[in-house]
Amino acid sequence: MYGQVKSRQPLQRRPIDASKIPTSATAPPAPSPAPVRDSEKSHEPDTTCPFIHVDRQAIHNNLETRIRYLHSFLDFNRDDIDALISGAKYVKALIPTAVDAMYSKLLEYDITAQSFSKTKKEDGEEKLPSEQSSEILRRKIFLRWYLTKLCSDPSKLEYWEYMDKVGRMHIGRDPSHPIHIDYVHIGMTLGFVMDVFIQTLMSHPQVPFGRKLGLLRALSKVMWIQNDLFARWYIRDGHESSDGGSDADTASYDSTRGHHSSGGGGHHHSPSYQSGGQPNGCPVNHGAKDQSTPRTRPSNRTCQKTQSMYSNASHNTSSKALSEASTIARSREDETSSISSAGTATASNQLYPDPDRNNSTTSLESKKSIGQASAGSSTESRSENRSAFGSVRRMLSNSSRRLDLTKKERVDDDSLSIPLIINNEFTTTQKQFDVRNPATGKLVGRCSSASVEDANRAVQAAQTAFRVWSKMQPYARRDLMMRAAEIMLNRKEELIFYQREETGAGRLFAEHTFMLAVSFLKDFASRIPSIEGSVPTVAEEGRYAMVIKEPYGVVLGIVPWNAPYLHGVRVVGLPLAAGNSVVLKGSELAPRCFWAMGDIYREAGLPAGCVNVLYNQTSHASSVTTALISHPLVRKVNFMGSTQVGSVVASIAGRYIKPITLALGGKASAIVLDDANLGKAAMGCIVGSFMHVERIIVQRGVLEKFRRALVETAEKVFEKDAPPPILIAAGAVEKNKGLVANALAKGANILFGDLNSQETSKASMRPLIVENVTPEMEVYFTESFGPTVSLMAVDTEEEAIALANDTEYGLSAAIYTENLFRAIRVGRGLECGSVHINSTTIHDSPGLPHGGWKSSGFGRSGGGSSCYDEFLQTKTITWVEQ
Repeated sequence: MYGQVKSRQPLQRRPIDASKIPTSATAPPAPSPAPVRDSEKSHEPDTTCPFIHVDRQAIHNNLETRIRYLHSFLDFNRDDIDALISGAKYVKALIPTAVDAMYSKLLEYDITAQSFSKTKKEDGEEKLPSEQSSEILRRKIFLRWYLTKLCSDPSKLEYWEYMDKVGRMHIGRDPSHPIHIDYVHIGMTLGFVMDVFIQTLMSHPQVPFGRKLGLLRALSKVMWIQNDLFARWYIRDGHESSDGGSDADTASYDSTRGHHSSGGGGHHHSPSYQSGGQPNGCPVNHGAKDQSTPRTRPSNRTCQKTQSMYSNASHNTSSKALSEASTIARSREDETSSISSAGTATASNQLYPDPDRNNSTTSLESKKSIGQASAGSSTESRSENRSAFGSVRRMLSNSSRRLDLTKKERVDDDSLSIPLIINNEFTTTQKQFDVRNPATGKLVGRCSSASVEDANRAVQAAQTAFRVWSKMQPYARRDLMMRAAEIMLNRKEELIFYQREETGAGRLFAEHTFMLAVSFLKDFASRIPSIEGSVPTVAEEGRYAMVIKEPYGVVLGIVPWNAPYLHGVRVVGLPLAAGNSVVLKGSELAPRCFWAMGDIYREAGLPAGCVNVLYNQTSHASSVTTALISHPLVRKVNFMGSTQVGSVVASIAGRYIKPITLALGGKASAIVLDDANLGKAAMGCIVGSFMHVERIIVQRGVLEKFRRALVETAEKVFEKDAPPPILIAAGAVEKNKGLVANALAKGANILFGDLNSQETSKASMRPLIVENVTPEMEVYFTESFGPTVSLMAVDTEEEAIALANDTEYGLSAAIYTENLFRAIRVGRGLECGSVHINSTTIHDSPGLPHGGWKSSGFGRSGGGSSCYDEFLQTKTITWVEQ
């Protein structure tokens, strides 16, 4: 199709088809015949009219009519639609480059940078944002969503409804999107993005010229139509034809002052897409105030016989970035994928049904108004990408204004919505839940809640992708995974911002775990070609065998909120690198973090459906999780979280005979022996108390010195005036304080901290060190998962080992001593998955296997050459020499 440029045939003027005339039940009343002038009486009317009839009132009041007119005028047809859908992968590969280049350009000028500014300096002047500011990072996300939407199916009316919505957002009059962007900036943005596409696509060496031309022609038409859908909200054309108050018709634009003033007595209405009556006859001097001298035109009697095209309307960067863009685009394509990320157009919403597809409905001429069909749809979820610039100021004002937590906050801003990712499409569901910053309580998102139906669709998409992904050459998979790591690193500030916003994590912790995640992903990717089997020797003469390893298929990954990127790479990256596809069920407490991870794999060019991302409100967790585990196409479960939830997940997996990997809770001990460097041990224990350390076990001979060192270190690390650490929710604070209160009531005492300290946030808590803890106290056995640590004394190494092992958990431990052989001897006696000498209880490295003993789980992630073993099945093949 794209190997040659097809010639475009002129539109045919045909006599009216009587079968297409609306019935009396729906057709508007026919107007009275217009009087015939003397100059026309001597001429017999032609059988056809030289004009295609377009109803002016309809194109201003009915979006479908307007779009059809624009399509006809620009000759936007099925070839253009096919060019956009089939060329979507090339355009999507350019989106990150186009977005970065766009904002680099916008921030070169103060007039455009000022439109992004929401803060002022101390002297009252506006503080202009940088490319790494939160405002710009958010806007880049929205522009990526918008450009991704351009790559979807334009045969659907919802595609153009979305484009029209983008236009309406920017006039400053929409109640849910009170922003205003001057029209001159809108036009420049569209032109600049199109220029990036032209430069990069035309320089692509692997795309035939005819295909390039077809794709660019289609994109340019879409951009011009988008420009019109901006203009209809900025320009007052058609106000005298208004059918009762469309914004585009009643709002007048004052171009000298750059703002809107409402017409019609000050009332401002939402746009109406209901067309009024459609008069017959050709339009005459539309828009003219004085029609006393109309131009020469065919008679009304002649044009009454003309077929109307809209007979159904009444029914319803920087130069461097640009030079590198072509290379980036080529590297992001997935030439081997046969899975279309654009999706299949639904027949009920198609402007141009494809005759080659099995559509259950016919074209618009033989069905009711598309506007009515789409409005009446009640599907639980639909794919909808978000606006490029839409409602950013609304979102920023949401994050800065004071929030009354006693009332249900109304959320109308689409930019706060966090979609699911199913088959590389952003899917927004009707059921949503609030996501709040645990430090401030402010609303930071409205997250789509997956249903059982969404879960089934995600699994099916993953199974389809598995057939492609598992057959891809290992080196090709490696390159795509390495590209994902590069993209992740390039989006570092964006992702760290999400983690801090949703989990309340400090900058140091968020950045540390993020960089670990990037390192892990690179390591997992680099080891893909090293997957190998064996050729063992068998006993019988003339018989041979080989043992090979193959991926399972669809792997379900369930991951918690803490360190979302590091855990996410472990749960997603490992099975993915081994050749599996993944359905990721992320924590409802940090959904945008997990959305971003899925978006990175999508952006890297993995086949659609390789990574699907779901989350749901807690009330639906049981049904959705059970549906995922029990699905016959899910071949393995990979769970990371609490022991309590993990035991439930494991029981469901056992019921359906599904292999499972569990990384669960812990109650790690840090053992300080009497020959340890007490200063280093104290620092390691204090830092570790926020990760895994729950018990500090000290030999009694150095107890007093170590107590002083521990308190001094805690005071240095946790200054009185420093903000307190943030836990994920107020419930976590209540749990920790409850454990300490129980211990105090039974004879323990606090060495450091204040149990009754009142913080500004209910999710904040300062560290507490409790001593004299005994087995009768709840804190002795219970995992606190917070800044609460118990100090205990022992006399011997053997007592230290016994105390450290006196727990149901066995995740990790630390030993502080100057004697390596002593440390190894103690470490060999500990019942846990890892032991760290003279460091904290966490030492993450991709070359080391990670996992626990006892109730801390089973199975391992990472581990060098054996890192993929958990996600590969073993197959033995034998043969006999003939």
